[in-house]
Amino acid sequence: MALQTYQDFLNENELVEPCLIEPGVLPFQGKLLLYGYPEGGKSMAVLQLAFCVATGKPWFGVYEVKQGLAVYVQCEIGRGQFRNRVRTMAQNFPEASPEQVRLLSSLTIKTHPTSHEWAELTDEVVRLRPTLLILDPQFKLLWGDENSAQDLQQLYDALDRLIAASGCSIVLVSHPRKSRHDEGGQVVDLGYQDVKGSMRQVEWPDAVLRMSRTQSGGALRFEKVRADEHPETLQLKYDPATLMHYADNKVAAADKVVLGMLENGGKPRADVLSELIRQGFSESTAKRALARLEADNILAVKPMDGTRKLLERRYK
Repeated sequence: MALQTYQDFLNENELVEPCLIEPGVLPFQGKLLLYGYPEGGKSMAVLQLAFCVATGKPWFGVYEVKQGLAVYVQCEIGRGQFRNRVRTMAQNFPEASPEQVRLLSSLTIKTHPTSHEWAELTDEVVRLRPTLLILDPQFKLLWGDENSAQDLQQLYDALDRLIAASGCSIVLVSHPRKSRHDEGGQVVDLGYQDVKGSMRQVEWPDAVLRMSRTQSGGALRFEKVRADEHPETLQLKYDPATLMHYADNKVAAADKVVLGMLENGGKPRADVLSELIRQGFSESTAKRALARLEADNILAVKPMDGTRKLLERRYK
């Protein structure tokens, strides 16, 4: 390592590369934290991302990715169940080369200096120099306590060294803390402060994304990014037969109509549904849009009487 004058630094003939995930979601040699409640679809989303990177296909059909080698390390479920997931996901990407998606399934690996498994993995990552390394979930890999800033710092220092040695970007999967409620019983949305454990978790990554899933679909919310423009929340639909998430453009359009209607106060739920249907949305799409907005705590739902509910927008 040598110090440079600022002019020598500026004169380096390096091209400014686009991000690994555009627009501005994950830079090269960057770090992304994806979190959400259990059964929210996070592991399927990052497995889908691994195959998208391997094939160059957009993530969720929306976010452009740089094609390259993806490594996915999963530490939460058994090998048989994970194998079934991979088999199903791979069927959605028949053009994927097996060499471009490398997998490790281990319930015992820990990011500790004395761990032979971790040493072997890091040596392999440095040798392969993948475009993307996915670690799922963080708490299973951590040697220590998620609530300890010191323990997390040791983990992140190890990952920073791995990024420097291999040139990869890293995606970590995590979980939120227990929900907090206000005096009226409504869930208090604290943004990325809802991530479980020490706040070091949201200070270290370049991007923090929150994923939620309901019976009718889900959403991907960008809570921290270093991009010039903050991406809007992406509404998702999930196909359990293929394990794939897709952008739900119809529901996203319905969301905008609902939020526009509520700019100046609440409205009965039946009136909101009627207006959506009048504007050409199907009843199922209208109900899915309301369900997602409620699940993401964007709408407050207050009972008016036995049959009607008032919707109020919580955040603008």
